[in-house]
Amino acid sequence: MNLKILFLILFFSSFIYCQWITLSPGTSQNLNAIYFFNTQTGFICGAGGLIIKTTNTGQNWLFTKTSTSNELRSIYFVNNVTGLACGNNGTIVRSTNSGFLWMPVNSGTINSLNGVSFFNDMIGIIGGNSGTMLYTTNGGLNWLVGQPEGFLVSFNSAFMVNATTGYVAGVNTIFSPLVGKTTNGGANWTFYSFYLNNNEGTLRDLHFFDAQNGIAVSNVWNGQGGISRTTNGGLNWTSQIVTNALYGVDFPSVQTGYSCGFNGTILKSTDGGNNWSQQTTPNTAFLRAIDFIDSVNGFAAGDGGTILKTTNGGVLGFSQINNDIPKEFSLSQNYPNPFNPATKIRFSIPLWRGMDVPDTRDGRGVALKIYDILGRETQTLVNEGLKPGTYEVDFVGSNLPSGIYYYKLSAGDFVETKKMILLK
Repeated sequence: MNLKILFLILFFSSFIYCQWITLSPGTSQNLNAIYFFNTQTGFICGAGGLIIKTTNTGQNWLFTKTSTSNELRSIYFVNNVTGLACGNNGTIVRSTNSGFLWMPVNSGTINSLNGVSFFNDMIGIIGGNSGTMLYTTNGGLNWLVGQPEGFLVSFNSAFMVNATTGYVAGVNTIFSPLVGKTTNGGANWTFYSFYLNNNEGTLRDLHFFDAQNGIAVSNVWNGQGGISRTTNGGLNWTSQIVTNALYGVDFPSVQTGYSCGFNGTILKSTDGGNNWSQQTTPNTAFLRAIDFIDSVNGFAAGDGGTILKTTNGGVLGFSQINNDIPKEFSLSQNYPNPFNPATKIRFSIPLWRGMDVPDTRDGRGVALKIYDILGRETQTLVNEGLKPGTYEVDFVGSNLPSGIYYYKLSAGDFVETKKMILLK
């Protein structure tokens, strides 16, 4: 056999799937927002008027000139040349040369501006503190006040659905989540408030699929997180509570979405936001923003200059540990057990159904999932076709409470479940 071919076979048969990797931006400033054009080019803004740019998937970052030292909280590009960022003390900066130089724009307010969103090159909105809502019809050159300021409410994010419909999200005076909706491009607003399953909290970010269907994420008063969904344009919301506060959400497609937040939390949904599984991240930094170019390529950013990147949708790291073909399916007991916070799970896949390489298209895929004691799925570790062999998966429960958990291996007609104990 050709040595080059042999090397490739050995290399790919012992592959290791990475999940989220840490990038080095050259700053320790807190990072608040992300905007990527494509997998190569993107921007991140943060404290001290910082805007950094990459043109090579985050390998290197350029510090741009922003003409401000005020913290920047949101960034948006209307095309690959023109972008805007907003932040504290009514700051708006605008670039017309692909983000190399940013010039100040008069916002007409001194209130902090927290979220900017555009529908097209011309029409955009901004939400901020003290009930501030601004709108533009000329690409951000000039801004108009869409709602009288001075109310003791804050809006942390904005999302334009079409040329007339947009949303802002935040908190009202009695500490319940508050959503503002415009149907005329930002000139007038209607407000809806609700509770997170009877809990007070603050909406931090939102994403709308269309004018009626949207998802918002939040921090609950007790440190937990909330994921809320509307199907009637913000009039009513249903919520679920998760372990850690959430600050960012993005859906690159209708079915696939991601959220991030406190303690390095990143959650993933593959069913339009109905169910979420927790992913493993390399640190516990406070993640404030997440942005995906497509369903597998994405970035998250947060405190201390933290930037994380995935190129495989956050699939958990696992490896094939040998090339021997097992005679039968097997699922081993995790080790160590009890564990805190990490453990390893080993399983074996034989030749089956006459397939050399099983695939997921007709049920021949391999799935390894984690469930809590109530039978609720908490994380998917593996869900794809695998070559015959023995594999080992790392499971990290740093963001889960102590208790009994179950892991289940499913492959065709084979199903096996074992128990493990997370003891903190």
